[in-house]
Amino acid sequence: MTREMSEMCVDCYKKFGALGKTMTHIYADAMTRVFGCIFIKGRFGGKQFYHPQGKPFPSVRQFRYAVEEVFGVETIQKNRYGSVRHRRSLAPSRGRFSQDVGYLLEKVEFDGYFSNERPRGYLEGSPLQPLCVVDARDLLSGEKCGIGFSLDSERATAYRMALFCMAVPKDYFCRLFGIELEAGTWDSEGLPPHYKVDRGAGASESLISSDAALSPIRNITPAYSGQSKATSESSHPRKCKSEGEPHYIASNLTPIELARREIHALIRYNNTANMSARMPMDRELVHVLPTPNELWKHYAARLRNSGLPMSISDAVRTFLTPVPMVARKDGVYLDDRKYDSNDLRASGLLNRVARSPKGDVVIDGYILDLCIRHVWVEVDHEILQLDAQLPIRDEEELLYVSIAELAQWQEVRAEVSSAFRVHSVTAYAESLQRFQTETGKSWDSGTRKPGRAKKTETARQEAREANQHTSKRKSAS
Repeated sequence: MTREMSEMCVDCYKKFGALGKTMTHIYADAMTRVFGCIFIKGRFGGKQFYHPQGKPFPSVRQFRYAVEEVFGVETIQKNRYGSVRHRRSLAPSRGRFSQDVGYLLEKVEFDGYFSNERPRGYLEGSPLQPLCVVDARDLLSGEKCGIGFSLDSERATAYRMALFCMAVPKDYFCRLFGIELEAGTWDSEGLPPHYKVDRGAGASESLISSDAALSPIRNITPAYSGQSKATSESSHPRKCKSEGEPHYIASNLTPIELARREIHALIRYNNTANMSARMPMDRELVHVLPTPNELWKHYAARLRNSGLPMSISDAVRTFLTPVPMVARKDGVYLDDRKYDSNDLRASGLLNRVARSPKGDVVIDGYILDLCIRHVWVEVDHEILQLDAQLPIRDEEELLYVSIAELAQWQEVRAEVSSAFRVHSVTAYAESLQRFQTETGKSWDSGTRKPGRAKKTETARQEAREANQHTSKRKSAS
């Protein structure tokens, strides 16, 4: 193995090396295209390289040794497997992500995943697009402190909902979905001073419209690099990839019910996950359960919290989806869906609408896209929460629908209304025809005459006879 041959090996690696290409394949290209080797039958009937002019050429081990001497094993592994796989599987650990934090919400990771099941459609029961769940995880305690949802894809609305969830008290957020939260089961509250997201909807410039509440994004992780958000990725539900023909799971749950299940799963995780690896040998932690929620309580009681507080009104304006709504004298409407509350009545808005000669008034409103059981409107610079109203006394569960389901309802009802208009005219014509067939006279067979109808004696006599047969008779005693 001469110096010239070593340099040729290095040049061959540079020329023929590519991502995913093995060293033996690179060696084979080098032997045939650079060193000029051919194939002959060797020992035991196998094939081997042979140089027709008898010039020397390296073996596979010599070729690998020469390349590793110049580039190093780590560089070769990165070229073979890619930097992401090398970092995940081959490179030594650089420490825990939690080593750099000492306060709650000091660092927060956001990430999304899709549910295993397809939610059931609101009208026909057909499977809808999968539910995307975005959660926010605190690096100190491991607590999942926010959750948001969207259908079909990972949208900015899901990230805004997760931020809204972080900002408001958790019992308030859970009530919006019809969940009663026990005290002490989910205590996190506050916004992070900055957070980490991946490239996508969470990194959109229009994620938060209010500059006053804008949290800077300190880290945007590379695409297809799960280890860059290992804390969040490791807490996602695991999926078992089965073999055989493709299939999907059609859930019996609506999108709202599936979202409720994910909220319950998050609460369960916060109270059951083992965070012992995050707990230093501190005498104050010796009797603390190693769950994210208990660690949160421990550090929050010692004021080790970097979270930024925000009122519910500001959170509504900042994170929820703005939509125009119509105020009428009997309530506020989102399309055909009516909303009302005692606070709305006390505000005097409906009184002003009732006295207004212009009639209906368009006002600013805000919604949670996946659950429009409640909406928020701004009246005289004050945020009011309104409740959906049923037109009849019925189950309250009918009020829990998403904005997508409302749009689906409106679309189908528009078709039904169009068919009903044709039905009304047709039924009217059918009624006239049947009457004429039965009586031989037209429906409007009367003639218009001037003046008042005169009551003749003959008419009075006929009226007395008719009353005699039609008046109520006394029952026999």
